[in-house]
Amino acid sequence: MIIVRYTSIDRYSQTRRFKTLKGAQAFAHKYVGPHPTLGTYYAVSDDGVGRVTVSGCSLQALFPTSDCTPASILGIKPVMRDRDDPSIGKELAAQAREYRTMPRNFRDQE
Repeated sequence: MIIVRYTSIDRYSQTRRFKTLKGAQAFAHKYVGPHPTLGTYYAVSDDGVGRVTVSGCSLQALFPTSDCTPASILGIKPVMRDRDDPSIGKELAAQAREYRTMPRNFRDQE
């Protein structure tokens, strides 16, 4: 089940449920167009009036040809975040194990 919600700046909102991606795409494209500006969790129409949020599928699935993120426009490749680096995760886990082995009164002094 795909749930698409449209909201506008004048507080109009409409929520629809779809069984197919094609129906959800048609609804979303009707309100914000086929090439909106994509945020992390929403798509905004080019005029800035309407916003679409979705659950049950990704925004990229609703707008497959929309690559209007600032990074893509400027040709910037995504930077790997610290949490994506497995070596940093291992380092943090080791620090957490060391911290848990410290006596409680020593931990409070840090």
